Amino acid sequence: MLGVTSERPRGARAKGWAMSEERITWGPCCFCGKDIAPTEIDPCNVQVTTQMDRWQMWFCHALCFKQRLAHMPPDGPDLEPAIF
Repeated sequence: MLGVTSERPRGARAKGWAMSEERITWGPCCFCGKDIAPTEIDPCNVQVTTQMDRWQMWFCHALCFKQRLAHMPPDGPDLEPAIF
C-alpha cells in the first residue's frame, strides 16, 4: 500500500506496532503512477477521512490533481485550487 493510513498493517501486533504510530510509505503519484520530483508545490497529498474517523492519504502531482477536479458550469461552485 502506498501513502499514509490510520490502519494497522498486517502482522503489526507481532512486530510491536502501536495504534498511535503512523506508517508512512512514499510512492508514486496516485493518479498517473509516475515518480514525484519535489518542487515548490509537489508532492501534494490527497486525504480521505470516513465518518468513523478512519483516514488514508496518498501523494500526487498538483497538475494530476487539478486535471481530475470536476469541471463545473459557470454558475456552479468554484473548485479551482486557490494556491496552485
